[in-house]
Amino acid sequence: MNIDKYKTDHVEIMRLVTDLKQMVLGDVKTQPGAIAQKIVAISSTIKLHLAIEDQVLYPALKRSSSVQVAQTATRFQQEMGPIAADFATFARRWNTEQRVSADVITMRMEAVAILDRIHRRMQQENRELYPLAERL
Repeated sequence: MNIDKYKTDHVEIMRLVTDLKQMVLGDVKTQPGAIAQKIVAISSTIKLHLAIEDQVLYPALKRSSSVQVAQTATRFQQEMGPIAADFATFARRWNTEQRVSADVITMRMEAVAILDRIHRRMQQENRELYPLAERL
């Protein structure tokens, strides 16, 4: 299975996550609009990536003749649900300049927590899931 698109997406998402994390750990008060825009951009990229995984990658892996591959795909898809939901909540909460400016401390704490979860998840997919897909 060719998973080059998924890997490319991960590189882009990681770049966006890193950029946003640097922004929220910096002087938020001087760039709340840019932070909100970056949150929207990441949200769009992640939604598209997840949709493609759900519609193409996971179904293909679940159809594998290997029980291990099928079970791993099921587990990964189930684990991603809460992460995706938490990120969507975060993105809706902080998607405007006004919201970011209104509570910088909470936004920063939530951003770091969810961005770290996304980062860890993508590393896990790169280490465990994608190698299985490449072998198919």
